[in-house]
Amino acid sequence: MRSFVAAVIVSAALGSGGCLFKKNKRPLPVVAAPVSQQAQPAPAPPPEPEAAPKPEPTPPPVTETQPAEQPVAQPAPKKRTTKPVQPIPAAVPAGPEAPPPQPQPVPQLGVLMTPEQRQRYEADYVAGLASAQHGLVLAAEYKLTSAQNETVNRIKSFVKLAENVHERDPATASQLARRAALLAEDLLKTLQ
Repeated sequence: MRSFVAAVIVSAALGSGGCLFKKNKRPLPVVAAPVSQQAQPAPAPPPEPEAAPKPEPTPPPVTETQPAEQPVAQPAPKKRTTKPVQPIPAAVPAGPEAPPPQPQPVPQLGVLMTPEQRQRYEADYVAGLASAQHGLVLAAEYKLTSAQNETVNRIKSFVKLAENVHERDPATASQLARRAALLAEDLLKTLQ
């Protein structure tokens, strides 16, 4: 008998949304327990007025500002270590100051070549520069057109580039000097 009353109370609580102290968002459907055909319970007597179920006390609503049940362990604060204070040196006697340290030269990347290759590139560089300079000297004696002036400027540009890269890259310097020499030859052909 008591189990039947308890089942009615539980089904009433579930029918009201599952919880007595929360707001109902939507009612949940109550599903009747299946009754087996062999054992049918006797009809329940009407509940006695003094045996009315007492409502359970409702706990206070939980707010989000309250901490969780188990607080999260905080890591221990790190200890700060202080460096020992270095004393400020007294006035240094005036003497010859050391020059500031010179920066170390940055190593340059380049092509590894044998001494024979370096000599050949050096010879090509000198020959190309000499030919280009000779062409510029001869062209200075003529009155040049705008196209010829542009060629003179290109020759000078190649010569300057060749001189700039000569120490780092002799192969490129020899190619640039050769181009300047070829342009000077073409310029001299247009002047005659």
